[in-house]
Amino acid sequence: MEVKNIFFSALKKQKENNLNEAANLYKKVLKLKPNHLNTIFNLATIYAQTNKYSDALKLFLKYTNLNSKNYSAYNDLGLTYFQLGKIEEAIKNVKKSIDLNPKYAEAYNNVGLMLSRNGQIEEAEKYCLKSYDLNPKSFATYTNLKQIYKIKGDFKNLEKLYLNTIKLNPKFLDTYEELMDFYERTHEEKKLEIIIKQVKKIFKKNNIVNLYKAKVLFKKKKFNEVISVLESSSFEKNSLEQTKCLVLAKSYDKINKNEKAYENFTKMNQFSFQNKSSKINKVRYLNLVKERVNFFVEDKYKEWELFQDDEKINNPVFLIGFPRSGTTLLDTILRSHPKIEVIEEKPIINEIKNELEILTDGNFSNLNKISLNDLKRIRESYFENRIKYTGKESKDKIYIDKQPLNVIFVGEIIRVFPNAKFLFSLRNPYDCVLSCFMQDFLLNDAMANFININDTAVLYNEIMKLWHQYLSIFQIQNHTVKYENLVSNFEENVRKVLDFLNLEWSDSINKYQETAKKRVLISTPSYNQVTQPIYKQAVNRWKRYENKLEKIKPIIEPWVKKFNYK
Repeated sequence: MEVKNIFFSALKKQKENNLNEAANLYKKVLKLKPNHLNTIFNLATIYAQTNKYSDALKLFLKYTNLNSKNYSAYNDLGLTYFQLGKIEEAIKNVKKSIDLNPKYAEAYNNVGLMLSRNGQIEEAEKYCLKSYDLNPKSFATYTNLKQIYKIKGDFKNLEKLYLNTIKLNPKFLDTYEELMDFYERTHEEKKLEIIIKQVKKIFKKNNIVNLYKAKVLFKKKKFNEVISVLESSSFEKNSLEQTKCLVLAKSYDKINKNEKAYENFTKMNQFSFQNKSSKINKVRYLNLVKERVNFFVEDKYKEWELFQDDEKINNPVFLIGFPRSGTTLLDTILRSHPKIEVIEEKPIINEIKNELEILTDGNFSNLNKISLNDLKRIRESYFENRIKYTGKESKDKIYIDKQPLNVIFVGEIIRVFPNAKFLFSLRNPYDCVLSCFMQDFLLNDAMANFININDTAVLYNEIMKLWHQYLSIFQIQNHTVKYENLVSNFEENVRKVLDFLNLEWSDSINKYQETAKKRVLISTPSYNQVTQPIYKQAVNRWKRYENKLEKIKPIIEPWVKKFNYK
């Protein structure tokens, strides 16, 4: 009787979310009755909820040994292994729960999630689709499938998923919002307008449609109408207010109402700061740059034993530069050439950086001690990772790894690929810094530096300093592409880039806007601009905001002179 009373007291505390007291009571039960199944399971669950995964694992293992027919317990056991980073064990145990209950939708989804995190995307999709068939209303399965389709670039099935989810959950506003965003980013204005009308009918008290209506008007260059719609709209979500400020700011900018534009760009960044994760640290990123500025000076690399290899396939090309310097425009132009493929902003170089960090114990001074065998292995690893994004590669093609801020890691890249080529995108420093401040970036350590104009200028200064140090100590095959030259004299400057890449001109380059439209989703903030004809409005835009840039002039002006801007 005592066990029963203590158990029910513990159960009551657990339902009240008083987990510490519940756990202590469950422990008392186990002292009296060590194999009390419900207690073992409930206490294991509490441990998992409170991130005590090692303790949870012991109890889930004990439970499944005592009760091998409980399918949900194997699912929980698998999830616990997953939290401990033991993915193979995790998958094996969740699959056991499927063997015991082939209609257990949650378990199929969990296997899909685990396979996806393990890079097994095709297999993950199969499990998530099975979960979706069994329970199409599951938000977790919808979320996982959505991520898988985005990773694969399978936008046809992504659209189908959105539409089917709306059909099954007609009151699920988040999916409508995601579908509207999808249509806006893929330039499907007619479809977007249909969905806007649909949302307006169903969610009469929600004015989210105004945001997307404004985006449609913006594309139609009806900037005063955008302002009229959005100035009278407010949103409960800070993230939507943030987007509202961005669209308003861009509209004011287009009609040269500079004070109102800057005011809204500032508000946008304030919302961005409020919404950012506490784990994001802008100083950490700045220090990443400064560490390299301090180390990479001429006498630090003389003892390097360089890996020599002249095969074209082993000499990758990197498109680098400060964000908002024209890299996306250059990317779109170059990928229009039949012999060029651009890999857009994928973390391939991170693998090299991480490998080198392990081999050097995090000390740049040890870069000279890396063996040629290790360098060869890292090179091969780079190409293995790259092919995940390119598919089957051809020796007749040039693959350009485009990640602007890889400029920071040029020292490490040169250590592994001494014959690599670098396309360096450059824009008037004032325009570049201002444009970063004016973008609604998805925040990470790097992008957090763009929330205010001074931090942006400081980061710009450090990165340019580092790039020029690299140029002074390494023999880098590089070609600088000035955004302004590309805008003013398109063909001449593209030909220079092609000469650097040892390629002939192709008339397909003149149709780069068609290439942009075929890309479906462009992951950078420039997704709208690159589908439009080249325009000169962004050149010297900084002059309209010069009164806002006085404080950063001492930082930026030296670079303006160095790069021969007026």
